[in-house]
Amino acid sequence: MTDRHPAPETPVNRQRLMFLAISGYLIASFLWRAATPTHEYAMRDELYLTMGLDLLMVAGLIGLKMRMAGGKSRSRSPSSPGSASSRFA
Repeated sequence: MTDRHPAPETPVNRQRLMFLAISGYLIASFLWRAATPTHEYAMRDELYLTMGLDLLMVAGLIGLKMRMAGGKSRSRSPSSPGSASSRFA
């Protein structure tokens, strides 16, 4: 019998895991805040702090998404067969 070891974690897998964890946290915190009655909100300073942290997490999500998509080019060159310039030329 062979002893199969799981593949070592690559940076892409870690980035994807981090992306999913931050996304899950932001969704859960949004749902929690939407379900919390208004009179139970925290102090104003704490609200500002959590809004700032949420904005930083959204910026981090955007950065992670850009880094994960960095190796995948979605744009076509003008000379590619499926581009509009070659269809009408």
